[in-house]
Amino acid sequence: MGDKIYAFGGFAAQNRDPVADANVYDPIADRWTPLPPLAHALGSIAVTPLAGKLHLVGGRDVHSVGTHLVFDPETNKYTAAATLPVGRDHLGLVAYDGKLYAIAGRIDDFNHNASYVDIYDPKTDRWAAGAAMPSQRSGMAVAPLPRPHPRDRRRARRRNLHQQRSVRPAHEPLGNPSSAPRRTTRHRPP
Repeated sequence: MGDKIYAFGGFAAQNRDPVADANVYDPIADRWTPLPPLAHALGSIAVTPLAGKLHLVGGRDVHSVGTHLVFDPETNKYTAAATLPVGRDHLGLVAYDGKLYAIAGRIDDFNHNASYVDIYDPKTDRWAAGAAMPSQRSGMAVAPLPRPHPRDRRRARRRNLHQQRSVRPAHEPLGNPSSAPRRTTRHRPP
């Protein structure tokens, strides 16, 4: 967030031995700094920024959990938010249009991938069900494609229009034939 990179929890061994530590990396100083630890050890947590805070969702201790913590980098404190309706780990989490989207994930072990999509509204502190993914999966990456700013969309349209005008097929004569004055002849009776 901003000019820092945050890391929360994780596993000390393959999908077991979760840890509670949290750290922030400063790429300019090339240095890690400890943050307050999580309340309990978790691995495979999904995290994404939303409105200046980091949302930590799901994860795994011995089982998949529905934990939802909000970390404020200004105060270095965690607050609890509405828990994920179905606890899972290895899920995708993305912020889009002011809401969080928790996508798919794993429930307890490798044999139980999920297709759930849950949408969190921070204004109401509630999760709602979204359309399920077409197939069950876990461990995937998700990302939004930001909408261009309206000013950028207008610039792109003008640029495209300009490019269309400046490129003409080889068979088209110079100038704009539709704008040239036309002679009209009137038929007169003989």
